[in-house]
Amino acid sequence: MSQDIRSRYIGPCYYNCSNNHGPRIDLASFIIRLLLFDTYIIDSNKLNEIIEIISYFGYGGTKEILNSGAIRIHSEAYAIGQTGQTGLGFRGKKKDGSPKELLPLNSFSFDVIMHLDKKKIMHDDLQKVHSIKGIKQKEAINLKKLIANNLVWYPEESAKKILHQHLDDLRINTPNIKRAILSKAAEILGVPKISKDFSLSIEVDEMDDVHISSDISKILSIDEQTTHNIFGSALLAVGALNKRIETMRVFSAVTGFRENELSIFEDKVEFIINNISPAPVEEKLSRILSWQNFPDLYSAITSRKLNIESLLKIRESNECKEFRNWLWSCDSLEVKEMEARLASLSARLSLKLTGTTSKAIRWLATTGAGFIPPIGLALGPTLGFLDTFLIEKFLPKSGVLTFLGRMYPSVFKGT
Repeated sequence: MSQDIRSRYIGPCYYNCSNNHGPRIDLASFIIRLLLFDTYIIDSNKLNEIIEIISYFGYGGTKEILNSGAIRIHSEAYAIGQTGQTGLGFRGKKKDGSPKELLPLNSFSFDVIMHLDKKKIMHDDLQKVHSIKGIKQKEAINLKKLIANNLVWYPEESAKKILHQHLDDLRINTPNIKRAILSKAAEILGVPKISKDFSLSIEVDEMDDVHISSDISKILSIDEQTTHNIFGSALLAVGALNKRIETMRVFSAVTGFRENELSIFEDKVEFIINNISPAPVEEKLSRILSWQNFPDLYSAITSRKLNIESLLKIRESNECKEFRNWLWSCDSLEVKEMEARLASLSARLSLKLTGTTSKAIRWLATTGAGFIPPIGLALGPTLGFLDTFLIEKFLPKSGVLTFLGRMYPSVFKGT
């Protein structure tokens, strides 16, 4: 059976600080993704997030994370670049060996830009582990080996696949290109939205150079340089999204899409918007973990009350896997229902007691019969026995309630 792509996620987990300290790891997002996915592939910024993880969880905690299989690390510069107006030999050579001329405005040349010596760059980035306060020399060496064992890379053919797909999109002038142009025009011109129609003709010549003809400059009353900038930004956005699709294909993982990217690409990747974009699921999980029944995740991180060993243990449980599956399919009404069930006295008793009494109460709570007024707990067993099919059909499974009521709170120290 093929792996469900939704069980793996690739994306960054940092935010930009406003105090000029640069990007910092978002530990709450990191924890949420550990819970939500079988594997979280960190799209890393020169391993800086991993250094912060080591600083926060220490040697032991980080070793547990790296040995668990919960994460992989992708730290590789890969992007679509535009070199049509760039000198210094970036344009390459023609078939006859002569250098290619620079292109005029509204003409473009694309290539995939990457680091050539990624092994040396990775070696240099790994040296940061030795500078972490409290990490001994032997520990640093061991952590570097574990990090290296968890690194994942694009295969060599990915650059060609990304570029070929990008040029194919331009040759057939896919509808999303116009959408991208209008989006970038609004961004560059500083207006909320542009919905005017315009002509657009795209030619890709024998050297794979791209030439655009359009009346958009006349319609928007903008000069040629601004028009060129809009076209260039839009075509790079289309290329970047093709790179994201290749990323998903290579690593068999979903990745996050910003709203403007989804609107640009909605005709081509409608299945991503509707079926595998993890953003709505992450939002649901964040909302659930903010319920008053649970300790505050952000406060627990700040006060170092998060037990990473317990977290890694429960994420492998059947209850956690059942909870993940439920998250992908539940709607807002089901989430509200689950909150009410968890807050009810029956749910609290069923998840905190042990032994025979607990099993009986847990059966009542998880069939849902005890929560249908005015029947109450007294008639719950009878109704649950007769209406098993309906209860299974319309109420969440027991594993979801068990995970939220008993297992997730166990990852917080002293609560």
